[in-house]
Amino acid sequence: MDQSNLIDRINAILENRSIYAWVQSFGATNGVAESLKKNTMPRGDILTLIGRVENVSLNWLTAGKGRPFLIGKHVRPIQFAYAIRAHLEDDPNWHVSVVSCDYYPDETVVIFEAPAQVDYKGKAVDYTLIELECGGWNQDVAKELKKAKNVTCYSLGDSKLATNKIMFNMLKSGRMGTYLIHRFFKNLRPVDPSLVLDRPTVERPIRYEVRESGPADLIDLSKMRQVIDAVKTAAEEEGRQLSNAQFSSAVASLYRRLEPGAHIDQNVVKIAIDSAQALGAAE
Repeated sequence: MDQSNLIDRINAILENRSIYAWVQSFGATNGVAESLKKNTMPRGDILTLIGRVENVSLNWLTAGKGRPFLIGKHVRPIQFAYAIRAHLEDDPNWHVSVVSCDYYPDETVVIFEAPAQVDYKGKAVDYTLIELECGGWNQDVAKELKKAKNVTCYSLGDSKLATNKIMFNMLKSGRMGTYLIHRFFKNLRPVDPSLVLDRPTVERPIRYEVRESGPADLIDLSKMRQVIDAVKTAAEEEGRQLSNAQFSSAVASLYRRLEPGAHIDQNVVKIAIDSAQALGAAE
């Protein structure tokens, strides 16, 4: 599908869903659906809602640039392990889904989900907060995942290798949003976690270990300063009262979501702040 127009990108998110039922599901009106069908860019609050509910990249939704859906990509397993640790430190009660594929033995996708609410015009909208991370596999990554309280594992074997290869590639490349992910998982059967978490490391052993304080040498300090300033500014402008833990959680979430060299979109900053508050991070 040509996704050069806003409505084409909306249709790519919708899959087989009615646009009217979709906007109503998060509290918007049919007028919003009509505007979208006319390629009219919605207000910031609607964009933020769509970003939250569908885990969609607002950079892609508004300008057609980058990956359609938000996913953290980690070239080195040490970065992947640290991202997993950061999520579990934000909230140990995430539901964690771990997906491996025989065709890509050195890569793994981890999906974090939690029930959440967002306020829209004075009404609480329920949605599933979802964050994805993808990276190289090694035993440090497995060690972090074994700390999760609620983990489900899936192994895409060779019985339907062609289909599994396509679906896993879509998942790991940020081309599968919340709706399609949930549809995909309905057709999968969980496996014994040991089949995924205890599988051997494929790539060569690395020289680094996950330190208790996290791999500070991997942090892009310039990017981190920009993220901190963006969260601080957004919180002040909207009168958000963030605890230190919530502020740290929002900064970590935004840092993970931000692709290298990408502009910091204010709507994405709001999503990071809302995610921190929705998870109930407390000092």
